[in-house]
Amino acid sequence: MRNVAAVVLLVLAGCAGSDPTPAHPTPSAQVTQVLTFQAFDEHGLLPNLVRAVSVTGACQGGSVVHPGRADAWRCRAGDTAFDPCFANSTGEELACAGDPWVRDVTIVRPPAPLGRAGSNRNDPGLPPWFLELADGARCGRTPPASYRCAGGTDVSEPDTTRPVWRVRGTGAGAPLTAEVRTAWY
Repeated sequence: MRNVAAVVLLVLAGCAGSDPTPAHPTPSAQVTQVLTFQAFDEHGLLPNLVRAVSVTGACQGGSVVHPGRADAWRCRAGDTAFDPCFANSTGEELACAGDPWVRDVTIVRPPAPLGRAGSNRNDPGLPPWFLELADGARCGRTPPASYRCAGGTDVSEPDTTRPVWRVRGTGAGAPLTAEVRTAWY
């Protein structure tokens, strides 16, 4: 029961927009935080993000690196591809972010408002977009089924059967198992 209460509190804290980065990394968590990246609210771009540049572009379909989000698209402006880009509620603007820690985003404006990239709901059964491991390493999804961490380490999709998720990989030539501190959708 205590673990369930901890999960509920962490999810509520993530939804409230609190800063998910602890002041000091802990080597082991009691439960993996599951957070959702949000770029817009009903008033527009969230204040923690900066509109670095705005471009006109086309969005062809759902995100390849983040297929579990109905508001995530892959877009192109000229010769530059962006994936993922997160649509506002009207589909008239999309914020393209390379990772959930980014502050500067590229805003893509399609020629016509978009609908939903995928189904009408988010699918938490699909893999997260980014992982932050207990040691602070940040790992981005590289479809179809792995993650690339800073420093070049590749790890598996997380094992989500325990309160603290785990990944497997090879670090410095040796097998490794690492705890996941935070999973970003």
